[in-house]
Amino acid sequence: AAGTALGACRNVIIEAEGGRAVLLGLRAGSSELVLIGIAGSDTNLGLLLSSCRACVEQIQQRAASHD
Repeated sequence: AAGTALGACRNVIIEAEGGRAVLLGLRAGSSELVLIGIAGSDTNLGLLLSSCRACVEQIQQRAASHD
């Protein structure tokens, strides 16, 4: 990845026989966390990603309100 100028990894998508897992990195206050969303293979990947991103936003907003 050094030659591609893509930068650091933020998200990982795993596609397996039985479904998908999405791992999203996030900061909540001073903590670095990983949110993992898991869904069956019949779930649309875009829906899984958008749902996980919405959860990340909510976590970050709640963490910011408690700081």
